[in-house]
Amino acid sequence: MIKIVDDKKMKLLSFLYVGLVLFHAQEVRAYGVNGGIECAACTIVTGIFGQVAEINNASVSNITLRICDHLLWPSAENVCREAIQTLEPLLYLIVELEGITADTICYGLDICHQDPGEEVCHLFPAPTQNTFKSGIKTVREKVKPLYDKWYGPNHKGTHSLCEIPGLKEFCIYIAKTFSTMAPAFDLDHDKFSSLETWRGSNWRGKDCSDLNPKIYPGHLPHYADVNYDGNCNGIWGLDKETGIPWETKLCGSSKSRGILMFGDSVGAHFHFPLVWFSPKLISKDTFFRNATRVLLDELDWPQYSFSTGFKNVTDPGLIQGQVDSVYLRMRKRNLCNHRDYQNVCRNGATSFDLVNYVGNIARGAEDKPLTILLGVFGNDVCNRFPNTLSNMTSAKQFYKNIKGIIDTLESSLPPESHIILLGLVNGSFIYDTLAERLHPLGEYHGDVKYKDVFKWFECMQITPCRGWLSDQKDLRDATTKRALELTHMMKYIASSYVSKKISVSFVPNPLSEVIQRWTAKGGKIWQLFEAVDGFHPDQIAQPIIADVLWKNIKLTAPESIGPINPFNEEIERIFGDQGGH
Repeated sequence: MIKIVDDKKMKLLSFLYVGLVLFHAQEVRAYGVNGGIECAACTIVTGIFGQVAEINNASVSNITLRICDHLLWPSAENVCREAIQTLEPLLYLIVELEGITADTICYGLDICHQDPGEEVCHLFPAPTQNTFKSGIKTVREKVKPLYDKWYGPNHKGTHSLCEIPGLKEFCIYIAKTFSTMAPAFDLDHDKFSSLETWRGSNWRGKDCSDLNPKIYPGHLPHYADVNYDGNCNGIWGLDKETGIPWETKLCGSSKSRGILMFGDSVGAHFHFPLVWFSPKLISKDTFFRNATRVLLDELDWPQYSFSTGFKNVTDPGLIQGQVDSVYLRMRKRNLCNHRDYQNVCRNGATSFDLVNYVGNIARGAEDKPLTILLGVFGNDVCNRFPNTLSNMTSAKQFYKNIKGIIDTLESSLPPESHIILLGLVNGSFIYDTLAERLHPLGEYHGDVKYKDVFKWFECMQITPCRGWLSDQKDLRDATTKRALELTHMMKYIASSYVSKKISVSFVPNPLSEVIQRWTAKGGKIWQLFEAVDGFHPDQIAQPIIADVLWKNIKLTAPESIGPINPFNEEIERIFGDQGGH
């Protein structure tokens, strides 16, 4: 229920509606039916802040934000401010509405609608038909003067926020911002950056010289790195006693190599902070703290991931847990591997997408060998369509995609590189584990469970995985069957691929063993997965995944992680933290 709130609360609501535009810019506006993504964003945002106003009452007036200063990077400030000024009159009208659900408001705004042949979609408990219709009519009457101003007096049909004057430019700006997988700040264009976010050193080892395209993590030493650190591992110079370059003495025979994660949102470690989504947790102290950093990293946290994580968690208000990774273990094994990591993952990626993304991998003939973890955990069997089975990747096409990726990599990777194919996840546990649990959106009133969210997404055809999030067991079983078929294809490719330059192996998806370990200790399965979406492994799961994966890699392909460097203690004594990360 939306209550009247003051100007400071209005700023908070405005902020979230800018977030709506931010996450659902032009390239995905048409995604789904009945308003799809925009409808979902409108309903969630309105529902959250109706509850925030109800929970906090007068105290929410203390939640003040300088929206554009707090959220966005300097170059976006002007378009952000224009967007806020445009939206505020609409929001003033919305918050005056009492006794009307978030679903009704968004239908009344014509952001949500009912397409021909589709049913009306509701997240929150549906009102009676008469109440729903009268509520929509009330909202439309309230916003008509604004809509006449924005869209013209003869406007008809559904509306998009990105078509409103003042917001169109903002949507275009955001769409361009997230259109690349390369670092946004990369002065020498070597695909490595000296900055953290925006596909920077959170994703790839820090570039220790962003003005020289021949200096970056993983590069072979320049003249034994006597004069400068050509591969950014913090080891360079000359041992004056012996006259031998330190890089040669400490790393020359160590078989150092890099690690790269190539895949989807699981590999990127997608995480939506619960404090941004749960009305009971939202406050001026937690709400969208460090939002710029999080959004510039696309809600991914590769710096804490099982594959390329390297940092300790520094903001427990946004994410909690320990950090362990394949990279950290390879670095511990050989300190010459320092900074030699890459995370080339994209949310929603399928094997088709990876065929196109392979060019974003930064490795060539002048570089050290590379170990690649190639894992598309579920998107080849997960889709949003009603005929989900026919829209899954076939085993034949999957073979073609993965084989094509390996062939491309073989032509560009340094000799002795290794590709580890990771099996798909078995997501059959998701629905049974979560269906009857309250979702964060429904905890305050006890009215929205995960099964309601899954059904709502399915209704609008925006579900991330219709097959595994369906209430139909036979459909969930069929999805699992296809995932197993694609996993078997991964095994076949690994066992049959022949190359004189690189090697390929297969490792089972670690999640099944992670769940077994956790539950054997008395843990609950739901504790291992993100509270907001319910199926991405959370920070509790990440170090367990790293441990299981490491164990299996050592058994299956020990050559891919290299030997222990006997000079590690000497490296640490001479070079300390090697320049940090």
